[in-house]
Amino acid sequence: YAGQILSALELAHSRGIIHRDIKPANVIVTPEGAVKLTDFGIARSETDRNLTQSGIALGSLYYMSPEQVQAQPVDQRSDIYSVGVTLYEMVTGKRPIDGTSEYGILNAHIMHTPSPPSSVNPSVPIMLNAAIMRALAKLPVDRFQTAAEFREALRVIEGFSARYTPVQPEIPVTAPITAQTPAVPSGGGTALTRAQVETALLKSLGPIAKIMVSRLAPQCSTTSELRDKLAAQIDNPAD
Repeated sequence: YAGQILSALELAHSRGIIHRDIKPANVIVTPEGAVKLTDFGIARSETDRNLTQSGIALGSLYYMSPEQVQAQPVDQRSDIYSVGVTLYEMVTGKRPIDGTSEYGILNAHIMHTPSPPSSVNPSVPIMLNAAIMRALAKLPVDRFQTAAEFREALRVIEGFSARYTPVQPEIPVTAPITAQTPAVPSGGGTALTRAQVETALLKSLGPIAKIMVSRLAPQCSTTSELRDKLAAQIDNPAD
């Protein structure tokens, strides 16, 4: 399944398209065992100058690459990271990155090195363990550089691991389509207040601040309500 996901990404990347939202819910397996990669709704061309800006809060939190979290430019290696998260979940039944709040999850992508898959599921072969951890590297330069390179590594590993039986993941590979978070109004006092909050939070939270505000602001009608929702998401009292 992972090989087929990577094959689809190889084609997309060859056309200059970055998916940016790889996750189990966007992978469909047909009764014949064919894998279909779906939902290119936030995909962008690598030449799109708005690549990070337009999709900053749209990638699903558990599967976002560190560079997406930090609003840095993304390329095909961001999709490699998300495939790594998905494959980790496929062989262990658990996500490598977790948290009790949105802030905790986003911060973990940047700061937390996941436990190796084999520590969760001892039957994961050592070579597969290493490949997944490479895909989850914090720095893009330390990951597989292309989908083809990752896919070839899995093909080689498969030849050494014929007796391996994967653990079923806790969530299905397909999920109902859910509505995207509504856009935040861009005019008047709302935009000004939002910009002020983002600027203030940048000092302590860094780029995560922009994502947090953009996700929570549409749910709030007053600044104090936004403040309370933000505070409830942040576990560290100092932050």
